[in-house]
Amino acid sequence: MMVVIGHVLAEAEHYFALPLPGDALPWTRGVDIFFVISGFVIALSAKRYIGRPWAFFWRRLLRVAPLYYVFTTLMVAAFLLLPAAVKDTPLDPAQVISS
Repeated sequence: MMVVIGHVLAEAEHYFALPLPGDALPWTRGVDIFFVISGFVIALSAKRYIGRPWAFFWRRLLRVAPLYYVFTTLMVAAFLLLPAAVKDTPLDPAQVISS
């Protein structure tokens, strides 16, 4: 929720051009907390794959990659269909291809 609130505040300030209360709070620290918790969960779930790292890698890839590519495709579609709705970010074909 910290990350969501931070993004909502940043977007609202950008689009409405007015400062909002709450900027002084470190909302982006939610990302750090997320990575610590997620690292712990990944390490815990990888325990059963000791000695079989490729099995862990392929299962993880099959779980993560499809959603990643769905959302990457949606983002490219947003760039192409609604360029004014995407703030300050250019559509870079090299970045899309490398993604």
